[in-house]
Amino acid sequence: MLPLKVLKKSASCSNLLSTCLKCTKDIAQPPSPAVFQASCHEAADHPVGPLNVLSTYWKHRFETEGVSQPMESIEHIIAHVIKDKEAKQRESLDDMQLEKLKLLCNRRLSKMPLEYCTEESDFRDTKLKLSAPIFIPERQTEILVDLLLKHVDRSCSKICHVLEIGCGAGAISLSLLRSCKCNSVQVVAIDTNMIACQLTLHNAKNLGLEDCLTILHATLESNGEIVCTSNLSNDRVFDLQEETFDFIVSNPPCVPTSELPKWQKEYEDYQARNGGKDGLRVIRPLLMYASKRLKKDGILLMEVLPQQTEQIRSLTEKQYPLILKFDHVYKDLSNDERVVEISKIG
Repeated sequence: MLPLKVLKKSASCSNLLSTCLKCTKDIAQPPSPAVFQASCHEAADHPVGPLNVLSTYWKHRFETEGVSQPMESIEHIIAHVIKDKEAKQRESLDDMQLEKLKLLCNRRLSKMPLEYCTEESDFRDTKLKLSAPIFIPERQTEILVDLLLKHVDRSCSKICHVLEIGCGAGAISLSLLRSCKCNSVQVVAIDTNMIACQLTLHNAKNLGLEDCLTILHATLESNGEIVCTSNLSNDRVFDLQEETFDFIVSNPPCVPTSELPKWQKEYEDYQARNGGKDGLRVIRPLLMYASKRLKKDGILLMEVLPQQTEQIRSLTEKQYPLILKFDHVYKDLSNDERVVEISKIG
């Protein structure tokens, strides 16, 4: 609500007070967006009124149409729309910002995830450009990055080569490069989805990390070979059947096909979670590739489902007893087994 000393200035401000009161008290029948927008233009110079009106209106719309976290949604969208300090101080929106706010709120009304609405995601204090259907980085994946960082930081005395299989928007690789204490890390990130590769390249350039990262449009085949289609970073021809790595990291598709309906989220890439009949469709070739292309004492880190850790242990011990060693299982913040660590011993 506007301060009384401002409301007394004109009859139009009195009308605005009525609009605000109608929005906040008679919320069963909120004013239309047109009324709200007109009110906002009327109070363009006021420090708090316009955004309060907009926020209340869209929060109510989200609530009535079943959008999850309605208050958090509108706050996140407003924060995304307002970027310049002057607008934040005035707490008002110009015409372009109003149009953008309306666009993003309508996206949210369609149940689109906030990250897809705003086309950006925050991961470990790193802001990434993101777009559907590329997988939204999840908080539990931060554990995978933390473990990788610890291992890489211990290897600072030498040039360290890292391969990420299935990079998505680049969350893991770019977080590693941003947080790593040493400057001798070279990362290769691959994905079978060209949109993912382009997003990773965009994010790398935005963070000034493109010189440390090679992005390849490539596919891990079922026979454990990686077929590279193109190099988005430079003119170098990469033969990933000849390269060797100190670390391989992946958050592979691992949901059994029969369980996908429980996991499937609208707007996401179906294949980003599909692990085949038993969930190990990609994990098997990952182990094959690691057995050949990891350096001696190199480490494979994978984020998997809790029920798969023992399956992976058994698979490793039976098929690669003299080559790979199943070292450890790490738990996530919910105390579920989440990350497996496997090392090259021969």
